[in-house]
Amino acid sequence: MSVEGNGRPVVFQVAVSGAMAESIKHEQRRATLDGIGDSFLAAVEYVVARMRHDPRNLGEPIFLLRAIKVVVHLAFIPPLAVEFGIHEHRALVLLRSMRYIPPP
Repeated sequence: MSVEGNGRPVVFQVAVSGAMAESIKHEQRRATLDGIGDSFLAAVEYVVARMRHDPRNLGEPIFLLRAIKVVVHLAFIPPLAVEFGIHEHRALVLLRSMRYIPPP
């Protein structure tokens, strides 16, 4: 967990664009058609909670965007693949993609 001064936990702001919100709805519909809509929603809730409270320990860092000081992470939380960036100096997480991975 990330800690701010005086032991107060940091709560990160999670930024989601309108286009990304629509994409998540589309992915949720796909999961529902496959019969795992509830699992999809549970995974989304888990991922958002982790992004807000402990994003640096979610997934693996895959590259750094030096110019904007953002470390991009990739996480697989079945049935999701999530790509997001964490600002190096602000309590800010930028959701880049959230994709439904269908069961085999």
